[in-house]
Amino acid sequence: MQTLQSIGTSAALELPAGQKGPQNREALVWQLIDPDGNTHKAVNLLDWARKNHLLFEDVAAKRIAEGFKAIATSIRGTRLKSRPVTSYKGWQLAGLPTPKMTDDDNFDNTEDTMRKKINGSRYDTDTAKKMAHWESDQDYTSFTHCEETLYRTKAGKWFIHGTGNAATVYAVRRGDGWTAPGEQIVPLSEEVARSWVLEHLGEEQCDAIFGTGSEDAKDVQATVYIPGPLAEKMAARIDAEQCSRNELILQALREYLK
Repeated sequence: MQTLQSIGTSAALELPAGQKGPQNREALVWQLIDPDGNTHKAVNLLDWARKNHLLFEDVAAKRIAEGFKAIATSIRGTRLKSRPVTSYKGWQLAGLPTPKMTDDDNFDNTEDTMRKKINGSRYDTDTAKKMAHWESDQDYTSFTHCEETLYRTKAGKWFIHGTGNAATVYAVRRGDGWTAPGEQIVPLSEEVARSWVLEHLGEEQCDAIFGTGSEDAKDVQATVYIPGPLAEKMAARIDAEQCSRNELILQALREYLK
């Protein structure tokens, strides 16, 4: 009897309606709002959380799903023994989850954008400028294959978005102890970014990105007086981009002098 039950369970899991993704018969459609106000569709909340847990500083998928479900419970007014919850790590719900449509069975929950906030600075592959790309080899099935893309934010901050298979520094540890392909965002100083380009892509590409200059060039300290209206605009941009005044001025100078 137990054998028949196991066979039946396995057969049921092989059917689309019994699987863990959007095709699961109990999957609902969730509309999630990130801290920047962007809306993300999730068909089967737990599956979405599994595929995008790095958006939440690598929190476990189950905990992410529970965070959004707590918001939904508060919206329904059924969270009686606890305080109402309106957000989870800065994310909110656009409303209660809804039943899925037939077309939703083929929905891909994987987000294209990688975002991370580190020490108060936001690094977002969707809004930053892609500067260079490198990959270890052409064997994409190799356990050691990895790729790195260099970005520069609007505030002039540099970072690497790296992806890699199970035997790379970008691998993630699964619950069963094995490693799996993963991705990370790594902030860099401009000096380290320059060294990365020089090491991986060569001097010509390095000069194309950072420009050429005298080896004896030294930093210069300058004092500048900014008119009030312009200072207000600058303050608003600093607040929006989470950068310092110096970083914003340097970025403006780079764009003007390039």
